[in-house]
Amino acid sequence: MTDYIFSIVLLIIALVAIELRKIYHALPKNEVRFRARHGDQLANKIYHAVAYEESLEILLWTIILLSVSGSLLLLNSVAPSWLNFIAVALYLGIAFAWLPRVKYNSISDKLALYLTPAIVWVLNYLHPVIQKVYRLVNRKGRKHSHTGIYDEEGLNELLEKQKTQADSRISKADLELVTKSLDLANKKIGDYQRSWSDVKKVKADDSIGPVLLDELHKSEQHFAPVLDESKEVIGVLNVSKLDISSGGEVKKHMDHHIHYLEEDQSLKDALLTITKANQLVYIVKDSRDNNIGMITLADILNELLVEHEVEEEEIIQDVEDPELEQINETEDSGLAEEGKIEDPDSVEDNEPEVV
Repeated sequence: MTDYIFSIVLLIIALVAIELRKIYHALPKNEVRFRARHGDQLANKIYHAVAYEESLEILLWTIILLSVSGSLLLLNSVAPSWLNFIAVALYLGIAFAWLPRVKYNSISDKLALYLTPAIVWVLNYLHPVIQKVYRLVNRKGRKHSHTGIYDEEGLNELLEKQKTQADSRISKADLELVTKSLDLANKKIGDYQRSWSDVKKVKADDSIGPVLLDELHKSEQHFAPVLDESKEVIGVLNVSKLDISSGGEVKKHMDHHIHYLEEDQSLKDALLTITKANQLVYIVKDSRDNNIGMITLADILNELLVEHEVEEEEIIQDVEDPELEQINETEDSGLAEEGKIEDPDSVEDNEPEVV
């Protein structure tokens, strides 16, 4: 009878260890740390255990295996073989099929709150030993789990799932921005350019005055190609730099540096070219080297940004007068009182101390 009772107790211990393991792995460590920083009581408590990572995993599996093995040995000595077979099949089904699939509830939370301090206390002493053995066996280092994503399509599917995730802290606008960024390689410049026939062009010997300025502002262009007498592009006029006091001919104010893109290039290639050349406007050519349009950095960014339409003036000001705003980040203090984590990063970056 005593062996039977001990067998049941060991099975319960194994089930508790399996349930604890499910709770500890319910969320990624970074998410547990985030919730701990923001006052989640359960996260505050279990992060002390989760921070031990491999040591926690090895300890829990050791408890599970030893408890199950001891229970089966004791059960074998007091029960017939057929009953042992049924008991083992039933236990394996509950422990490794049903229990891991059941979402943990308030009872599981209380179990973790009460038992985690004991787990942490044990790990505090065993962690150095476990880590030495682990590093000796696993000399290749920690293996990262596979993401399950192999190509851009898989990544897009993940982003779509993230948009519908109830507890996601990433805005849909940000997710849409990432999705559009991935799709830049599939979009051609020719589909987003301003057609050459719609582009307002000026002549090099045109005089800058109220009439020309009014025409340029009505075109809603911030850049205008400058043509010579043979209608060849010889420069680009930055309309944003002109005002009512500007005078003289167009060629006096134009930029002589002309940059080109091909219509079959992708928006991704265009963005990379713009980044390297630090130029805001490009003339688009076709395969026959004919001018067929014009595209600016704002055109590409407006394709990317969902909620905010980019104005040419904003980009021009940023390029001409770049000022970086310094952001002062305040860091939380380290681990304070028992049961409260002010800065879980201190546990992540350093191995848990051994008392």
